[in-house]
Amino acid sequence: MTRLIVFILLYTLNTAFGYDPQCNDNIVSYWGQNSYGTANSSDIAGWQKPLRFYCEDNTIDALPIAFLTTFFGTGGYPEINLANYCSGEDNGTFAGTGLANCQNMASDIDYCQKKGRLVTISLGGATSSTGFQSDEQASAFADTLWNMFLGGTSNQRPFGNVTLDGLDLDIESGGSDYYLSFLKKLDSYFKTSTKKYYVTAAPQCVYPDANLQVALNGYPFDAVYVQFYNNPCGLQNFNESSQWNFGTWDEWARTVSPNPDVKIFIGAPASPSAANRGYVPTNDLLAISQDSQKMYSSFGGVMFWDASQAYMNNRIDSQIKAGLQANRSCNSTFEYPPCLEPEWKAGTSYGRDSHVSYNSSTWVAKWTTDSPPSTDVNSDWAPVGPCSNSTGNATVTSSNNNTNISISNTATIIPSTIYYTSLSCTTIISTHTTVYGDSLPPSHKVSTTVISTPTTGYGHSLPPSSKVATTIISTPAAVYGHSLQSEISTTAVSQQDTTAHVNSTPTTTVTLSNVRHIKNICIDVSDWSPSQVYIAKERVKYRHHLWEAGWGSTNDIPGVVGVWKLVSSCSSLKRSNASINGKFI
Repeated sequence: MTRLIVFILLYTLNTAFGYDPQCNDNIVSYWGQNSYGTANSSDIAGWQKPLRFYCEDNTIDALPIAFLTTFFGTGGYPEINLANYCSGEDNGTFAGTGLANCQNMASDIDYCQKKGRLVTISLGGATSSTGFQSDEQASAFADTLWNMFLGGTSNQRPFGNVTLDGLDLDIESGGSDYYLSFLKKLDSYFKTSTKKYYVTAAPQCVYPDANLQVALNGYPFDAVYVQFYNNPCGLQNFNESSQWNFGTWDEWARTVSPNPDVKIFIGAPASPSAANRGYVPTNDLLAISQDSQKMYSSFGGVMFWDASQAYMNNRIDSQIKAGLQANRSCNSTFEYPPCLEPEWKAGTSYGRDSHVSYNSSTWVAKWTTDSPPSTDVNSDWAPVGPCSNSTGNATVTSSNNNTNISISNTATIIPSTIYYTSLSCTTIISTHTTVYGDSLPPSHKVSTTVISTPTTGYGHSLPPSSKVATTIISTPAAVYGHSLQSEISTTAVSQQDTTAHVNSTPTTTVTLSNVRHIKNICIDVSDWSPSQVYIAKERVKYRHHLWEAGWGSTNDIPGVVGVWKLVSSCSSLKRSNASINGKFI
């Protein structure tokens, strides 16, 4: 019995860190192609390790096995190639097929699954033979995969009796036809099983994807690992908002995908040799990922190509995982950042890279335009991401010699200093506030009047006829750090003689409940200039982001030349539960 209890405890500990599709800190690493070994053939010690090696710690949450490269090979059967760990040439094939027998991997797959990892089979790859000629062929191929890799039965199961957790589509050739028929047939099998199966895709970042968009728009994928590399919309162009298009994929996730909970991943090269374009240093990738984690409700984490490259690049996967866990959220209410850009105005000509707010979203102009933003892929605008325009409510209550001011769901009004003066039974509170945002129309006001009866004043009871009248009027009208004045006046009018109470001191407590504290960290930072000489550690503002020089620099564009390190977005948002005399706690 003791041994059984120990086993159950160990199993529980091992599976405590499992894949949760609703979390926003997941790490996905492709395994199977020995990318590091391909790029560094002489460094055999760094080549791809067995699958279980990458499940030893809790960094990686999902491992797509790459790739099933051929749909219809010898004998009409699929074929797989896993580089230095399993291939038809090295491991043999099932009779009459070109399908490699990789049953020696069964124990590794089982080990990873028991550790809570998602293990799937990835179809396609850059050099593959994929595609269907008819609905019937696609449906029959679904039967084949179900029986060979998933919950069915077959004499030809490449990984033995283990059941994979689903499949991934990395279709980069062969066209887009009939994939919906393939997926719908698989879905009919999934619905008969008590096991949860996952279906993911790895499209190119260029939207719409040439091979997968039809399937993405018609089937409820669980996650989409967008390849932000080897494309103009890759990570190397993160600073070019008209190129970097995570916002477009987020828009698709929220408004087009049949699965409203689909997660979008930043697909990244795990080292410089993992892709031709798109690799960014670890610190930059972390800043980009954390930025996206805070901006997009659809953000699911980071996908790496591939596990071998990540491991040899100072465990970049582990560093990104640790950084994302700081703001980990799972299936919780998402709070969008404030709309900081000016509202789009009809009749205005906007230049390339201009940013505006429109219909509770931020947009960037692809080129010069005077047309309104639109989700149409051929629009002159690209979505950056959703934002919030809420201004909140204020209430005042008075009791027991205390004046309590509560501000809830406030996006733009942030008390920074509280001043109060006691004059007999009159308390005047003046609140100086700062707005970090773009201008709101003059008509946009918050006006609240509250009448209350305090029970105590300056240590003595006030008669029931004593009242406190409070009016709060604020007009957000300034941009990026300009000051806005908002006065809160509280006057107690007493029917009794108050001169005896002059020496009594009231207590004034200001409480901010659930306040959205908007901070513009670039407010005192100069814009980057190509003619300026910068020294190490000097910071600049460029395209709404804060950058720091790694060494001396002149005319090196942030985000293009490696001298600059991305620190963060200029605007940050945090929750504050309380403040005393205007200082956030």
